[in-house]
Amino acid sequence: MSSITLPNPVDSNEDCQSDEYCVIVYNNDINTFQEVIAILCLALQIDQQRAEMHAWDVHLLGSARVHYGSETDCQSRAEIISKIGIRTEVCSA
Repeated sequence: MSSITLPNPVDSNEDCQSDEYCVIVYNNDINTFQEVIAILCLALQIDQQRAEMHAWDVHLLGSARVHYGSETDCQSRAEIISKIGIRTEVCSA
């Protein structure tokens, strides 16, 4: 019988270099999964499957880091996501 090995939990700074920023998306009770997935696809330029994974992380954990990049890049992506009422935050990673 084969077993599945789960990845180790990701430290909040593990995926980032010191000069990078990240976009954090927070869960809410207003937007539907379809709305969140659609805006993540648009803002992050990712496929639906990846956006669905991010949406589930946000739903289950309350928030999730969904993008890493320069401060300007993260600010512009967070602004797009925020346009439908989703709370976002850009932080130094």
